[in-house]
Amino acid sequence: MDPKAMRVKRSIPSPEERPHGPFMHVGSMRLADTGPGKIHKLDPESGDLLQGINVPGPEVRCTTLRDGLTRFCCAETRRVCAVALPVRHRNR
Repeated sequence: MDPKAMRVKRSIPSPEERPHGPFMHVGSMRLADTGPGKIHKLDPESGDLLQGINVPGPEVRCTTLRDGLTRFCCAETRRVCAVALPVRHRNR
């Protein structure tokens, strides 16, 4: 977004139909989707899907990151929940 002109400067596609709460984490974008119940990891430049975390319940919306946990809200249950982001270990 261009905050002065309030215009979209660039956009990337969402992998699903109901995206919510994008945030950046270690060079990638995380984006929740309430339809399939997932938190997607995307390439912020291309929008390519890099990874997905299944969150079968409650409904995942309004994601953010704090203390290494993805936190989200569920409108139906009025719960605030947290899940850990997957960590990929490097081969030494």
